[in-house]
Amino acid sequence: MNKKKTFTLIEVVVSSVIVASVFGGLLAAFVSVRAYIRRATIRLTAYNLSRSALNGLYRHVRWDEWADPANPLFSPADGTQTNNPLTNIDPGLVSPLNIDNIEYASSYDVEDFDGGGPGDRQYRQVWMHIVYPTD
Repeated sequence: MNKKKTFTLIEVVVSSVIVASVFGGLLAAFVSVRAYIRRATIRLTAYNLSRSALNGLYRHVRWDEWADPANPLFSPADGTQTNNPLTNIDPGLVSPLNIDNIEYASSYDVEDFDGGGPGDRQYRQVWMHIVYPTD
């Protein structure tokens, strides 16, 4: 009797299920890494947008210009200025800004507070708000 070493149907099915699950796991890993990179890119773009706006404000940080309403860091008598468009800093920073088909809405707030130290210095705090999709 001639006995050939061959694979049975059960062995072929089991091995193809194992191979399919390995490839499925690799595919899921690639898809999740791609989604993570997309989210990281969106956050990095928002961070760079806020840094660009803050860099535009650096030239306005002068005590003698704070009372000028044309200064983007101007704060009214109540000590708070909210929802300022970034176009106050740089006309190119329109809101909403569309970068790579992703819409970023942006604004900033200026808030006064006392230093509480010798000379009773007055400081201004700037809050940047960058809103982007989180899907």
